[in-house]
Amino acid sequence: MTYKIIRFGLLTGFGAVCSAALILSLAGYLDFALTSSEALMRLLYISLTAAAVIAVVITVAAVRFTDRLLGPLDSLDIDDPERIAEYDELARLFNRMKQRNLSVASRLAAARRGQIEFAAIVSHMREGLVIVDKDGRVVTCNNSARLLLGSPAPADGAIRLGALELCRDRRFWDSIQSALSGVADETRLNAGGRCIQLFANAVADAGENAGAVIMILDITEQEERERLRREFSANVSHELKTPLAVISGYAEIMAAGIAQAEDSARFADKIFAEAQKLVATVDDIIELSKLDENAAPDMEPVDLAALAEETAARLAESAAARHIAVTAETSEAVIPGMRGALEQLAYNLLDNAIKYNVDGGAARISVSSPDGAVVLEVADTGVGIPPSERERVFERFYRADKSRGGAGGTGLGLAIVKHAAALHGAAIEITSDERYSTIVRVAFPPSQTRAVRNAP
Repeated sequence: MTYKIIRFGLLTGFGAVCSAALILSLAGYLDFALTSSEALMRLLYISLTAAAVIAVVITVAAVRFTDRLLGPLDSLDIDDPERIAEYDELARLFNRMKQRNLSVASRLAAARRGQIEFAAIVSHMREGLVIVDKDGRVVTCNNSARLLLGSPAPADGAIRLGALELCRDRRFWDSIQSALSGVADETRLNAGGRCIQLFANAVADAGENAGAVIMILDITEQEERERLRREFSANVSHELKTPLAVISGYAEIMAAGIAQAEDSARFADKIFAEAQKLVATVDDIIELSKLDENAAPDMEPVDLAALAEETAARLAESAAARHIAVTAETSEAVIPGMRGALEQLAYNLLDNAIKYNVDGGAARISVSSPDGAVVLEVADTGVGIPPSERERVFERFYRADKSRGGAGGTGLGLAIVKHAAALHGAAIEITSDERYSTIVRVAFPPSQTRAVRNAP
């Protein structure tokens, strides 16, 4: 367009100059001999006609001349500067333009790659990430943050949301405001049924606060483990303190010489019984610790039928003392497992079936293989477990209602059963008639049985 404007200007100026020169020349030639008005009009007409003809001729010539002069410039392709190599000055200019374009394109491509990589990383983070600008509007929020905060995904085309639209908890907003003021903040809150921890930090740009970054961690399991640890510590302290107090009391009486001779033997029996209870509690705690540490245990083929029969034989004497009939009903079943953990599982289940039974009752341990799975089942004719307590009986140091029998224990037996079953991927089910019987069923997955059968 610039070249066309230049050409038009050149042609117009050139034609005007030529026309003026022609008129002046003609007037000089006639030497102003004509003085009448008619003669002047005729002279003017002839001059204008000649000027027009000459202007057309000159214009045509000028067009051709300017086309030859400016044609190459008018045909230049800025997107293809290599075709203007014959113009040295322009070639250098266009080469610099080309290099600058390539540099800008490279930077834009790198920025796009960085943006894609950032989006991929953020979207696959387990932790929540929220970035807000200096006004508290959300710039970035990944899916994990929305899940942890219980916030729905924004509608298509939605503008930047306010931080309070992600979470209405006042502590969330206070944490962001603290970071926006330049003070890092850490807080905990409950959202969407989860316990989460926030870490808010300011984002500075050229020394000025440009926004804030908030990391969100799900600490629900950590809090639950901490709660269980506190409960476990309190329960262990209580379970150890009680027998120790009994032992200390009887020992003090005997040491002071207050006890009568006939009472000393009875006191010694009490001390021994409480000491045995302490030993049993410590042994169970150690066993639980071992099971907790075996997240990926070494497995070996275990004959569950033979193990059940051995357990029944081991507890036959304690059952006979209360006239409780113990039977074992088994069929061939070999599974991969930790023999020690499976022994603890069977022993604690059958021991409970005897302890919490009625005198003259019956207890049964059985092993069967319905539909390819392996099921170990222990049943007793005791008073049963109330439905409200069937889930809690597997907690550490939890004991069911005292009406379920007067037998004492460490309160860790069924906790050991639960851990042993979990190590083998087994499911535990309790069915109980509150007046007549309790049945505990441990079902091992069919894949374990197939794995042993297919082993070389």
